[in-house]
Amino acid sequence: MMEKSIREYCAKYDEAIKRNSSLLALQTELKSELEKARISIKQYTKSSKDDKELHSKEIHRLQQDISILKIQIEEAAAAAKPSRAEPRPPCGGTAVVAA
Repeated sequence: MMEKSIREYCAKYDEAIKRNSSLLALQTELKSELEKARISIKQYTKSSKDDKELHSKEIHRLQQDISILKIQIEEAAAAAKPSRAEPRPPCGGTAVVAA
């Protein structure tokens, strides 16, 4: 009985580790997109006066994208933080649940 509960706990722990890894990858991807948007804005603001008028809508869109990306990065980071309430399972985090 106890062995089964340990296996279930280990399986849940493994799933949480996989989810956190995915969220950390998402956070890295979002940070990359954020940096690309910032670089684009810098390039647009260095444009000639005529180009600036043409790019003003694009700059505004990029600024909105940056705001959204910042929120997504914060959410991904918060979701990826391990729960301090759950200790590492005795199986070392690699469990195979028998059917």
